[in-house]
This record gives sequence, structure tokens and C-alpha cells, in this order.
Amino acid sequence: MLDPRDLRAVADTRRCAANVRARLRGQPELPALHDLAAQLVELPHLVDDITRCIGEDDTVLDTASPELRRLRGLLRTLAGRVESTARSVLGRLAGTGAVQDEVVTLRSGRYVIPVKTTHQGRVEGIVHDRSSTGATVFIEPVEVVRLNNELRETELAERDEVERILRALSGLVAAEVDLLDSNLRLLAIFDEARARGRLSARLAASEPLLDEDGVWDLREARHPLLAVRSDLSVVPNTIKLGGDYTTLLITGPNTGGKTVALKTLGLLTLMAWSGLHIPAEAGSRVSLCPNVYADIGDEQSLEQSLSTFGAHLKQLVHILAEAGPGSLVLLDEVGAGTDPVEGAALAQALLATLHERGCRVMATTHHGSLKAFAYATDGLENASVEFDRHTLRPTYRLLIGIPGASHAFEIAAGLGLDPAVLELARTLLPGGHAEASQLIADMQTTQQQLAAELRSQQHEAAGVSHQRRELERERQRLRERETEIREAAEREGREKLAEVEREARGILRRLRSAEREGVRTENARRQLRRLSERVAAPPTPPAPTHEVPTTLQRDDQVRLVKLGNIGHVVTVEGDRVQVQVGRARLSVARADLELVQSAAPAPPPTKRGVNVSATWASEVELHLRGETVDDALIKLDRFLDQALLASLPEVRIVHGKGTGALKRAVHDFLRGHAQVASYAHPPEALGGGGVTVAKLR
Repeated sequence: MLDPRDLRAVADTRRCAANVRARLRGQPELPALHDLAAQLVELPHLVDDITRCIGEDDTVLDTASPELRRLRGLLRTLAGRVESTARSVLGRLAGTGAVQDEVVTLRSGRYVIPVKTTHQGRVEGIVHDRSSTGATVFIEPVEVVRLNNELRETELAERDEVERILRALSGLVAAEVDLLDSNLRLLAIFDEARARGRLSARLAASEPLLDEDGVWDLREARHPLLAVRSDLSVVPNTIKLGGDYTTLLITGPNTGGKTVALKTLGLLTLMAWSGLHIPAEAGSRVSLCPNVYADIGDEQSLEQSLSTFGAHLKQLVHILAEAGPGSLVLLDEVGAGTDPVEGAALAQALLATLHERGCRVMATTHHGSLKAFAYATDGLENASVEFDRHTLRPTYRLLIGIPGASHAFEIAAGLGLDPAVLELARTLLPGGHAEASQLIADMQTTQQQLAAELRSQQHEAAGVSHQRRELERERQRLRERETEIREAAEREGREKLAEVEREARGILRRLRSAEREGVRTENARRQLRRLSERVAAPPTPPAPTHEVPTTLQRDDQVRLVKLGNIGHVVTVEGDRVQVQVGRARLSVARADLELVQSAAPAPPPTKRGVNVSATWASEVELHLRGETVDDALIKLDRFLDQALLASLPEVRIVHGKGTGALKRAVHDFLRGHAQVASYAHPPEALGGGGVTVAKLR
């Protein structure tokens, strides 16, 4: 039988499944999660039954069953009666000194009153308890025994009813256990996906490219445990392995970041294998290597009698026994913990063996001889962690291609070691060591300068890219504005045309009416001509907001009106001008430029207008074949109005021969039209009886 808390958990899980299903149902852009969400099963009847019976505080509600509601109501009634009766007994004892406190309390689930031991004989009843001092006994007065019995029996009945309800609900859950288990597994997948997404956002991570050729290219990578901390400013590093070299040997001072770089490569590889985004720039590559082996840290063990060197050696024995082609091997302080000469020889042999097997190796060391080994061996590459010789502090930047130095003398001097001791130490160095250290230091300085210059160029390139994007957005805005203006002009033209047509029809109606009455129509005809002229008149062009240069020549300084940038002219090709702005060369319309020193007056804008007469003049023939008489006459009336506005001398009306009904209707209409001077059929070669030519006044 499940307890109320378990049942509430079942209901909450079902509600969670419903929320996930609803949230992802409308997001087809997440196909994998969308398809999984579709597999979630909703069990509304089960949840309704549980929420009806179990409250938010994990108790069984009165609404769980009518019997439970009745029993709990009876419990409240009986409890009130028992307490009231007990208080009446207390009231009788008040003032006698027999009562310790005038309160009704519970002992062993029954209502009792506290009575002083010395007055116990004054109260007839059952003793249930005694105080720790023995001064008070808790007596159930005989007056409440029967009521307490009824109350206890009702409590037992209520307990049995609660158990019956919980068993019934547990049975419902058991019947759906397979579906609930399936939902739980799916919700675990969604929970994991959400956790992955939140971690990716927190790390500002990106999706890695998985490489099958044994190549790592981690761009601006950060150690995930450092990247997740908001109180640290993490120095990112680009780490490459595979390709031109399969072994990377890192040297440099202690606490300079060698081990962090080693762990970054290993952790990001494991994160990528686990399907996580990695804290590196987009486009970073991670190899799908078969295995990862690592010997990092001091694993000395007193229990196993292992020294630092012994602990390292035990791990190296395991790596040599297991690592194969393509395996990633990470070695921290290889060859340390023993005689430097022997340790360096052992480390060199180990690196050579792993290299010959085709392993991908990244190792850190302080052995100077290994730098020369890496330099002289194909497929091995030196690297170092950068050290600022002015501040005597590491910068934590990884420099691939340059061996590192320990900078022991510089650090010792910075910490105040006696200069005489330092000078003596320098004289004890083997020949050529100082020159080699200085050469490495000079190489690092050059590397720093080149890196600074590269960052500056990248910054400038980013600025140019930003300007290009801004220009492209401006071009897009101009294109959209041009479209808006063109559409507005066309819309205005259509509205104007419709207005003119309405006015023209009104004038023509007045003309017909006047001519039928024999009135002269010169005034109406003048209105018609003025209307036609108004239609053909071009709109007043907007005033320019700046002076457009009429002549431009090379090296003229100009301002880009839309952007406000100042540049100089490179070439002029018609209305297009090549302008140099900083490092960017832009092609700009002449109209978008303004001379900085002087400006020529703007050329008059090209006039635009709507020539309605020219448009209508081409419509000299109307085809009515196949039309009903009513539709044909409506089209004929509109056609004649347009022809009169265009001042056409005559028009052709093609009505066909057929039964002759349409021809007769056309002739009747023309005969009654005030602006039709005459009409007739053309020669047979031009249509004969199927065409009528109408001459207009």
C-alpha cells in the first residue's frame, strides 16, 4: 500500500509529463524532444482520483469518500461533547484545590483532567498517567468514559476507511505501473537534456565537431570547472593535437597553467563523448579516440609503500600495457620524482614508444633535454606557458611551437634571494644554458608581440565586418523604403485615377443630358479637358534633404548620408561611387553622398506622373462577343467614357454576327448616346457586320 506522499508524487509526475508534452507539442524545431514528448501518456483519471483524495499536505481529504466525511464529522462532534463534559467536571472541582490546572488534555488517546495526587479520591474515574514529580495524576472521569469509548471506536473506523482508500488508490497506480514507468524514464531524458542545456548556457559552451582522424582543435578552450565560476577571469587557450604533430610537450614555470591545459584537453574530450557542449568557440574539433589515459598528480601511497616516482611508474606501466593507436595519453610531469638524468631518459623512452604506437600524447615536464628531443623528432612539438618577465607572473597563455623556460632565477630575484647567491648559481650552469634560455625568452617576447598584433588586426577586422553588416542593413532598409514609396505612389495613382473616372462619368452624364435638351456644352467640355490635364500632371517631387554632388573626382572627401561616416572617393562610375571608409571600400549611390568641403546644387528630380490618356489611347477596340446584352452595355458605356477622356476620334466595337440581338442592342445604345456622331459597319475585310465603328464628337 502506498502512503499519501507516494501517491502525491505519482500525481505530480503525471502533471509534469502533461506539462512537458504540452510545452513541446508546439515546438517542431526540436524534433528529437518533440517525438519523445509524443510518447508521454496522460492518465487524467488517475490524477483526478489522487488529487480528490490526497491533499497538498499529504493527508487524506474528507472528500475521499462519503463514509470518511461522515466519520470525521462524527469525530468532531464526539470530541466536542467529551471536552464539554470534562470541563463541566473541572467546573465542579474549581475552588476545592483538587485540580492542578483547569485544562482538558489527552493521555493514551483519551480525554483526561489533571488532579492533585492528594485529592485523587475526590474524582471517580480511571487513572491514565502521572506527572514526572508525582504531584499530579491524569484521571478520565467516569462521566466521559462512554463518550471516550465512542470516540475511540469512531477513530478506529476512520483509520480503517483511510486504509481502504489508500489501498484502492494504490491498486489504480499498480494497474498503470508500466505507463508510469515509461513516463518516468522519458522524464529522466528530458531532465537530463535540460541539465545539459543549462550547463551549456552557464559555460557559454558550443557544440563540438567530432573528428574521426585523431585531430583535436580546441579554439579558445576553457577548463569547465574554472569557466563555471563567475568570480574568476579565465584565460582561454587554443589547443591543437594531431595533424602535423601527435605529441605535444609543454614546458614552463610552476603554477603557469601546464596542468590546467592538460586537464582541459582531457575533460573537454570526455564532455564531447558524453554529448555535452564544450566551453570553447564554435567550430572546435574533438577526436573520437578509442580511449583516454591519464597520469596526473601525486598518487604516492604509504599503505602500498609507493613514493611519488613509484606511484607515477605504476600508472605508466598500466598505460603502456593498454594504450594503442589513436588513444589519448595525458602525462603530467613525466619523468619527475627521481634522478633528473635518469628521469629524463625514462621520459624520452616513454614518449618515443607512445609516439611509435600512434598514440596522441600531451605531456608536461621540466626536463630540458626533452625540449631538444621534441624539436628533433618528427611528429613531436614543443609548447610552453607564457611568463611575463616584467611582472614575474604567468599569463596562463599556451604558446605552441615555442619551448618554455623555468624562469627560476627571475622568480628567485623577485622574491628577494641574495644577488650573490644568484650570481654564483649562474656560474654553475652548464655551458650554453644561459644562451639557450635567453633565446627562448626572446622567442617568447616575439611571440607575445605577434600575438598582440594579431589581436589588433582581428579587432580591426571585426570592426570592418561590423561596418559591412551595418551597410547591408542600411541597403536593406533603403530597398524596403523604395518599395514602400513605389507602392504608395501606385496606390495614390490608382486612387487618383478612380477619382478622375468618377468625375469624368459625372461630366459625361451632364453632357448627354445637356445635348438631349439642346443646351451648349462648351463649359462641360472645358472641365473635361482640365480634368484630363490634371490626371497627366506629375506629382510635386519632394525636396532633397542634402545637396547631391554633380561632379566627383578621386580623393574628394565625402560623407555617407545614411551612416554619417567620412571617406574619400576612389573611383566614379556613373551613379555608383567607390568610397574608401577606413579599411573598407564601399560602393555607394551618388545620391547617398555629400561633399564635405563644397557641394554643387542638386540636379532637378526626374518628373514622374500617370498619363491616363496615353494608357487609354491604346484601347480603341472593345470585344463583346460571348457577353450577355446587359453586361455588354455596361462595358460599352464604360469604354465610351474612357475613349472620350482620351479624345479618341473613333472606336471599334466587336459584337459578332450571331443572332443579331447583341448588334441591335449596341446600335440602339449608340443611337441614344449624345457623344456618338455616327456609327457603321466597316468593309467586310475589316469585320463587316460583326464589327461596328463609332465616330465620337
